[in-house]
Amino acid sequence: MMKNLSIAMLSLLLLTSCQVNISTPEVSTSDSSIQEESSSLKTYEKTSEVRLTTGDQESLFEKVDDIVASDHQEVGSALIDVDTSSNLAPVRMFGAALTHASAHQLMLDKKGDQRKAILEDLFTSKGADFNAIRVPIGASDFHAEEHVFTCCDTKGSEDNLLEHFTLEHDEEIIQVIKEIYTMKKDLQIIAVPWSSPEWMKVNTHASSEDPDGPKLCGGTLKDEFLPTFGQYLNEFCYRYLDEGININYLAFENEPTFNGADYPCMLLSPNQADLLALQLNSTLPECTKLIAYDHNCEPGMYSYLGNEFAEEEHRNLFDAIAIHGYGSESIPTGVRKLRQLYPEKEVYMTEITEWEHDSRFDTDLMYVCRNTTIKALQQGLSGTLYWNLILDSNGGPNIGQKSTCYGVVNIDVAQDGSLIYTKRPAYYGLAAISHMLHIEKDVTTYSLSTLCDDESILAIAFKKGDKYSLAIANTAYEMKTISVRLEHQFYNYSLESRSLVSFTFD
Repeated sequence: MMKNLSIAMLSLLLLTSCQVNISTPEVSTSDSSIQEESSSLKTYEKTSEVRLTTGDQESLFEKVDDIVASDHQEVGSALIDVDTSSNLAPVRMFGAALTHASAHQLMLDKKGDQRKAILEDLFTSKGADFNAIRVPIGASDFHAEEHVFTCCDTKGSEDNLLEHFTLEHDEEIIQVIKEIYTMKKDLQIIAVPWSSPEWMKVNTHASSEDPDGPKLCGGTLKDEFLPTFGQYLNEFCYRYLDEGININYLAFENEPTFNGADYPCMLLSPNQADLLALQLNSTLPECTKLIAYDHNCEPGMYSYLGNEFAEEEHRNLFDAIAIHGYGSESIPTGVRKLRQLYPEKEVYMTEITEWEHDSRFDTDLMYVCRNTTIKALQQGLSGTLYWNLILDSNGGPNIGQKSTCYGVVNIDVAQDGSLIYTKRPAYYGLAAISHMLHIEKDVTTYSLSTLCDDESILAIAFKKGDKYSLAIANTAYEMKTISVRLEHQFYNYSLESRSLVSFTFD
């Protein structure tokens, strides 16, 4: 991952207003439930569920007392106004990357009892209720093996027929996915390579931490191997399908304009991406869609996508755009601009991690709300996948990653061999939304325009059929009284400083 922390943090200081930019394109839909007039809105005597996470950790995703409806706004409160007639964007995915490192940490439980309980906490309504993962095609920077790898490594020779193609490095990932499927049958999976095999590249080198391994760091895909690389990606999708696993989205390269890392990476031009899309359009499994870009939120993404989408024929081959939460442009600003430029494309954040900051729980919790959930969803984001579902408490295992990355949760091994399971701020920030939405394939959830008259309060509302929900964060260092207006009813609540609450109306 390429992280420009100093610039990104400067951008974050500007993200304080909870006012939604209403120029974000709204979603047109034929769903009659979404088109109902406000006069027919179902009324709610009280919330059906309230979940609270406080910055002081006194409450952690705790179910608290419901809020009874009122006919008036509480005096002196911050007003949060929900526009029930607006549809900013469909919201389809919440989750994190199931890297080889994440799967390895889970498989440390040889009996499987603890692993099952952890997966239930992550992927069912008992906990976060995530519905999406992102898997690497070949090695990323996070794995527990001695050497880096792809799915078709050779000892210097070319393999145009992909006779050496193997999923032997993915055995733990495949096992974990099959276990998740028993809990979340509609699990969405995004797949992306960090590098092609060495023999397809030019100007590549070995990692300084793995000098005897394949030379997968840096370099560029050779044009003459572009069709073979397309076959390589196609083969990966079908091999997973043979295992009973659907790859729902395929990106062609993780961070395609960056090749300066000490872990697998390479350059892939917009023209090469277009040619791959044309090649794979008729060969991929029916369940697999294409997702464009998959790189940092920065000004360069507009020119990359502008070139990739220059011809309408090429643009129509991609169903969505993926961005990462690093770079010089604020994430909400980037999402808003992309939605304005390409209103027909859904935008997903497919990688972001907590920074070390000052190691305060409340700081990281508010970081999640500002950058990965509430602020970005206000601008039309359709989902967030964190980087690394699971790591150990030291941010590993990994090869070549110089920055400190954190998992959504940690798994460490106790002296008696049992697993120590620790939830990080990202878990609570994501779960506050993913749990209440309970995203389902057959019922579309939409984000709604949500306005607030207090810039320290961040808020976003959602509609799923006749069910409404809200996530609200108090970024101030003092308690705030808030009043949510849902049509003609008010729901008044006092929210602790640096805290996050979610309301569900069902």
